[in-house]
Amino acid sequence: MAALMTEADPGMLPRGQALLTSRRARGEVPVAIHPQGDLGPVTAGGSSSRTWQVHTAKLVGASILLVGQGRRRRLQRMSRRVFDRFRQDAITAIYSAQEEALRRSHGVVSTELIIFGIFSEEQKGANLIAKTALVRKGVTREALKRFIASSPRPATDASGSGSLPFSENARLLFDTANEDSVGNIEIGCEQLLLALSADKLAQSGGAKMLAGLGLSGNALREAVSEAASAPGPPERQLTAVGADESSESEMTLDQVATDLTQMALDGLLDPVVGRQEEMERIIQILLRKRKNNACLVGPAGVGKTAVVEGLAIRIAEGKVPSRLKGKQVYSLDLGQLVAGTKYRGEFEDRLKNIIKEVTSDERDVCLFIDEIHQIVGAGAAGADSSMDAANLLKPSLARGELQVIGATTADEYTKHIEKDAALERRFQRVSCEEPSVAQSIEVLEGLRPAYEAHHGVLLTPEALQAAARLSDRYVNDRFLPDKAVDLIDEASSLAQWRTEMELEEANNQAEPGELSKPLVTAQDVATVLAKWSGIPVERLSEGESERLMRLEETLEQRIIGQSPAVSALSRAVRRARSGLAGSGRPTASFFFAGPTGVGKTELCRVLAEEYYADLKAMVRLDMSEFSEPHSVSRLIGAPPGYIGYDDPRSGQLTEAVRRRPYSVVVLDEIEKAHSEVLNLLLQVLEDGRLTDGKGRTVSFSNSIIVMTSNVGSQEILQQASGVGTYDQLRAAVQRQLQQKFRPEFLNRIDELLIFRSLSEQEFKQIVRLVLGDARARATAAFEEAALQNGRPTQPLELTWTAEVEQVILASGSNAIYGARPLRRAVQRIFEDPVAEFLVSGAFNQGGAATVDVDSGDVVIRYGGETLRPACAAAVTTEALVAPRSQEVKKNNQVPSAVAVLPPQHQLSMAQHEAFIGLGREVLRGVA
Repeated sequence: MAALMTEADPGMLPRGQALLTSRRARGEVPVAIHPQGDLGPVTAGGSSSRTWQVHTAKLVGASILLVGQGRRRRLQRMSRRVFDRFRQDAITAIYSAQEEALRRSHGVVSTELIIFGIFSEEQKGANLIAKTALVRKGVTREALKRFIASSPRPATDASGSGSLPFSENARLLFDTANEDSVGNIEIGCEQLLLALSADKLAQSGGAKMLAGLGLSGNALREAVSEAASAPGPPERQLTAVGADESSESEMTLDQVATDLTQMALDGLLDPVVGRQEEMERIIQILLRKRKNNACLVGPAGVGKTAVVEGLAIRIAEGKVPSRLKGKQVYSLDLGQLVAGTKYRGEFEDRLKNIIKEVTSDERDVCLFIDEIHQIVGAGAAGADSSMDAANLLKPSLARGELQVIGATTADEYTKHIEKDAALERRFQRVSCEEPSVAQSIEVLEGLRPAYEAHHGVLLTPEALQAAARLSDRYVNDRFLPDKAVDLIDEASSLAQWRTEMELEEANNQAEPGELSKPLVTAQDVATVLAKWSGIPVERLSEGESERLMRLEETLEQRIIGQSPAVSALSRAVRRARSGLAGSGRPTASFFFAGPTGVGKTELCRVLAEEYYADLKAMVRLDMSEFSEPHSVSRLIGAPPGYIGYDDPRSGQLTEAVRRRPYSVVVLDEIEKAHSEVLNLLLQVLEDGRLTDGKGRTVSFSNSIIVMTSNVGSQEILQQASGVGTYDQLRAAVQRQLQQKFRPEFLNRIDELLIFRSLSEQEFKQIVRLVLGDARARATAAFEEAALQNGRPTQPLELTWTAEVEQVILASGSNAIYGARPLRRAVQRIFEDPVAEFLVSGAFNQGGAATVDVDSGDVVIRYGGETLRPACAAAVTTEALVAPRSQEVKKNNQVPSAVAVLPPQHQLSMAQHEAFIGLGREVLRGVA
């Protein structure tokens, strides 16, 4: 991995020698070394603004050049003889000290920081002697941190040169180490410790720090001598120091936990917007004497971890009560804690060491455990073992010695934490609910600078608003603000990538710094969401107000003959979305009454597609399946203790609305539902909420509730001739409904909509509408087949004649059965012949094709030829019966099916049986 650096002064060039770097495990921070002590660039020549790359290699030589966080800093150049005999571990320790000085904004590299660098994680092998010597005597990394933090900060170099020099004592330490080394012995970290024990360095910061920890002068020399002469390799010696519990616990905590407070001090945590109430609640809990542990409970993605990070930021800024100032918040990684524990007792030892260190007087630590339900059973030796992490933590949690903040979901809390009453009572539950759209926009505003800097883009306010609003409506299986943040993240990457592609296509040679940052707009957000959900971008980009204003016009284009019902529905939806309707109730609730096949269910389907921009937004339940009292559990889920309680699919109504709150809920044939089911719906219609079997409250406030029924169909059919107004018809049907349903149920419905039976003219419009849909599907199928086969052809232009419409109308129109027979007639007369020739490849060349009727047979005229489908005889036979049946019905005569049947030998057996069935249907219609 290469690190990017600014070119050094051109006057100091490497006289043929290679510049080398030292790589740290945590990031590739370059260190450039010249064997003769000079600094220089990798390549010669060029201006001071050029950039070059330094690659990883073994460190040799004298001085160090460091670039970190956009700033160029270098250690004071020293002659080659100073560092010529330094071993790699000593150089690494010095390098770590330099990095720590930069992080703490110290002006010089002091002896205290050099000792701190000895604890670098890169130390290994024979180089562990110095670290082992310190650890054996109880010196810990945290103790060094506290000493350095409490010491006065050294002043910044006054020269203004930007260099980071060694302190005078550090220079003296290096010289002393060189003087004390005899022969060709290399200088390692242990030699630096021995040099620090010299009298002339007794007043140095490093010597004072070790003296405060019980290692002054002779004691330090004895510690190094013991570590060097101990049997076994240094790695095993350091492991053996585990008998010293304080040092082992310190190492274990560093290995399995992250200091969030230190990250906040370093500016590595994103700002937290909102959630002030949750943070204040946690502060109150932490200030308690006993049971001062909090557990954040909420859905995934609502910001539980962000609440804890916000607390760490407030502690780092000192914006907490005095008792919490100086507290360290550590995020514990349970997986790392359990990893590698092969034998019984290893896990318990690790966890006990952590508990002992956290509860010691020297530390003021609060542990944060994400997914805290995992402590139940973690580290248990077997299925029958009760000695898991939860039971090990309970005593310290109850006494208030150990402070823990947990985070989990409501389901996991119920499944794991609540089942263990002893564990539950030690935590104070803090609910973390999903924020609103407005609150999510505030969160995005707070994160805006970080994402703009990462992607190199500019986020418009409209993009932030669109991300929160669109993700709330169309991404239903996740929660705000997480899904809105993901939308912004991906939209930013899309805008940045698109800009780069446009520049490449235009062969733009502009420098990156000269390019203007691309804007991330609401259209970019809609494009990303369209890829997620499959909803067309145009629907997502269109505002809700535009859809509401043209809702009536759109519905009437697809719902024929029901203008009064469509107008009433459109008015009710606009009224509800304007805010005039009661808060908390469903968007609207309707009762559709009318005979079968007049468009009740179709209107619900079109409403879902046009208003919610997604055909999948319709939830349909056949209420004839809920005619028993126990079927209530199928709607809301089985209660605890019953079969199906743990089934995630239980609760057909509540689970569907919980996953897709913006939907049209269709309760078909509501009159067939049991009275207990109707009682359950009362609170849905009034309060817009329902509690499922698991105790979760499901909101219906963004749903449209539609109940359909055939009650009153006889009154509607009797007035099919047009006698009586719509209001009179509505009053007659309402009387029928009052006999079937209780007043408290009907009184909660916003609007009763009556669907009239269809007239002959309306049947003709429906035929054209259904034929148009069939033509669109056929054209799409042709284009897809042409694309797959690689045939560059002209599009298929499919039309039909008026005679085809008449045949369909004659064989499919029925006032009693509505428009559904027309759909079946279109399938037989139009779709079957077209499908036959599409499959056979007769339309491969595209062009115009017309469906027509010739001598009683359905034919297709294409390319100057007349194509006769194999199914023409069946179509013709059915077309002959319908006009005859209408004529017989008009004369009130019983039709004779035999009189219109052709001889049986002209039909197949299947066609004959279908023909007989059609004759029976005609007889029933006449009767």
